[in-house]
Amino acid sequence: MIPFLLVLRIRTDRGRTIRLWVPLILVWVLLLPIAIPAVIVMCLLVVARGTRPLRILATGWRLLRGLRGLVIDVDAPDSTVYLKII
Repeated sequence: MIPFLLVLRIRTDRGRTIRLWVPLILVWVLLLPIAIPAVIVMCLLVVARGTRPLRILATGWRLLRGLRGLVIDVDAPDSTVYLKII
């Protein structure tokens, strides 16, 4: 299943914290008009190269599904950034 929620927390050295909960379904809907032509062009290029397009699409789908559970935590001297994809 593809990820549906992004949690972003930014904490500065002054103690200020910004928390964002981004519903990724809105991002997927906004990217859909760009993604459909991009997938078509990618399939044409893959066929012209001689590879199987379904294998490429399946691999891309697995990568997208694999984003679920990704956690990135960056500590810098002046701020901290925490990103989690649910």
